[in-house]
Amino acid sequence: MVYALKRGGHDWTAAMGLASGRLASLRYGAEAESVAGTRRLMEEALRRWSIHSSLDDVVLVATELVTNAIRHALQDPAERGWLAIGLRGTGVICAVTDPSADPPVISPPHAIVESGYGLHIVEQISESWGHFAMADSGKVVWAQIPVGAAQPAPW
Repeated sequence: MVYALKRGGHDWTAAMGLASGRLASLRYGAEAESVAGTRRLMEEALRRWSIHSSLDDVVLVATELVTNAIRHALQDPAERGWLAIGLRGTGVICAVTDPSADPPVISPPHAIVESGYGLHIVEQISESWGHFAMADSGKVVWAQIPVGAAQPAPW
């Protein structure tokens, strides 16, 4: 795990308030293993931080953000992005970078057939979400998921 992320001199994790000791990150690419890696990172970090009640919601939002970035922004197999999660207040922030400057677009409901639900899911589960351009290139798409106070595992 990486505890500070800098890209082109712009520390976007600190700008989002994620520079605390509770930060986990993963470099991802266009391969299918990236989504599985996202799930593993989320589960490991949230368990370490004693966040159990919202684990499934955070994992779902993070995998949707990474899947969306892979599908729409990683055109070249050599391109990579970062996924970072961190605790902020009573929520977990999931942030995904990608090399595209294009903003994320929620598909109209009538346009959704077998895919295209990702940002709808993010919007429904998240307390808030959005995106911003990075100084050098690309963007960060983020979501804040409420998790409440850390609690011991239920088992």
